[in-house]
Amino acid sequence: RWDSQMYDTVIATYASSKKWETALRLFESLPEKKLEPKIVTYNAALYACKRGFKWEAALVILQKAYDNNLTINAATRRQMEGIYQQMEIPGNNATNSSSSRSSSSSSSSSN
Repeated sequence: RWDSQMYDTVIATYASSKKWETALRLFESLPEKKLEPKIVTYNAALYACKRGFKWEAALVILQKAYDNNLTINAATRRQMEGIYQQMEIPGNNATNSSSSRSSSSSSSSSN
């Protein structure tokens, strides 16, 4: 039977090999397997979100980490910074009209 450390490794491997969808499916399956993810597991899932331009999923995953009282670390911050940068790049897969509107309104309100 697999333990959570094995899942950490597999999720990270799938995320690194551009199989981010498989990585996220594995992450989402952990509760039904009665495994509690650690922050390293969340970081691997966040990396998968970054690879797939899934910033909404990343926010949900980060909230789950907080809900489970996990302490974020430097790796968590790095993943979220990368995801945030993707959100800011015009024309990328993560940018949508609502984020564009909120960016323009916040920049015009700062003038």
